[in-house]
Order: sequence, then structure tokens, then C-alpha cells
Amino acid sequence: MFDQLESMNIAQLKELQGRVERQIVKTENKTYQDAADQVYAIAHGLGISLRELLAKTGRLGDVTSNQPPKAKKGQPAPVRYIDPNDDKNKWSGRGRMPKWVKDLIAQGKTLDNLRIPSV
Repeated sequence: MFDQLESMNIAQLKELQGRVERQIVKTENKTYQDAADQVYAIAHGLGISLRELLAKTGRLGDVTSNQPPKAKKGQPAPVRYIDPNDDKNKWSGRGRMPKWVKDLIAQGKTLDNLRIPSV
């Protein structure tokens, strides 16, 4: 079959290309439909709906994506404290107290001295 490709002219190759592209779409659609039918049959046999299955397992999200749902990430905590000597040093007040905060407290500063006024 592939040996014949070299003997085909451009019009014949383009017509073949169109037929192949249409067949790919048909085959993809059938594959997806067959998969959906199988999943539906399994869920139905267990007495649950697909929506319920996906919602309860955390997989109900962007159903147009082939990727698994991404883990939800929380927003970073706002910065509440800043080093008056080096504004690159910032802390939200959550988690372990950074060394620069401990050092400033040891020097007699308080957390209120380090607090950003607008927070």
C-alpha cells in the first residue's frame, strides 16, 4: 500500500490525506464513545451516576482536558512582618519563626516593631 504513495500525484495524495483525517476523527469518536459506554455501564451497575462518581473522587473539573485534575493550591499567606534592616526578609507570621526575626527579638525588638503598618 505504501509503495503506491510514490506513484501518486499531489491531487491524489491530498485526497488520500483528507480521507485519512476523516477516518481518524471517526475512529477517535468511536473510541471515546465506547470508553464512555463502558464507564457508564460500570457506574450504573454499581448504582451511581458518573457525575456522582467524579464528584466524590475529586475528578469532576475540567472535563474537556485529558489531564488529571490539578491539586488545589492555597494562596500564599500575606506578609505581615518585614526586617527593617533588609526588606528582602519577609515573614507571614505562620510557620517557624525565621532566624532574622529571632535575632531582632534577641536585640530587644518586638513583633510589633517588625509588623507592616498596613496589615
